[in-house]
Amino acid sequence: MQPSTTNNKTICKLAAAELTSELSYMQSTCSTQFNEHSIETFGSTCPLDLKAALKQIRSGFESGSEPKLTDEGTSGTYELRSTSNEKLAIFKPIDEEPNAPNNPRGYQACFGSQTCRAGVLSGESTIREVAAYMLDHDNFSGVPQTTMVEVNHPYFDRSAINEDDLAAEDYFDQ
Repeated sequence: MQPSTTNNKTICKLAAAELTSELSYMQSTCSTQFNEHSIETFGSTCPLDLKAALKQIRSGFESGSEPKLTDEGTSGTYELRSTSNEKLAIFKPIDEEPNAPNNPRGYQACFGSQTCRAGVLSGESTIREVAAYMLDHDNFSGVPQTTMVEVNHPYFDRSAINEDDLAAEDYFDQ
């Protein structure tokens, strides 16, 4: 069962970032820890370059920078910026993936629902991207630096994710 949020200032676990002017991907799931403005690694290892970017993003949050929803895509895709408004990363919250409960583009459904990509269920892309980075030895395929993080920012007004937001149990019994 997914954790539920207890206030409207909590967002999510994120995955994947790249430290160039080009955009990369991050993804998330809901969390209830941390203060009003935070971004912290969660569970997996984090490259040093990425830790530095997370520190700059955190400072940006504290100075009033807000995540900005991009115009493209079928999921929630947000730009994260530094205090100097430099674009540091793009992230996609796991609960805003296509056919996930909080998708801002009208593609809402329960976690575990079929997406537009055959064989990928909503809520799985985060894990797939983290795994792709971990398997991309010596950056052979050019997968951006990726890690799991938890983010908290008042921009995200989340309703609780509960059992109704998960696909029916009999779906998993097939």
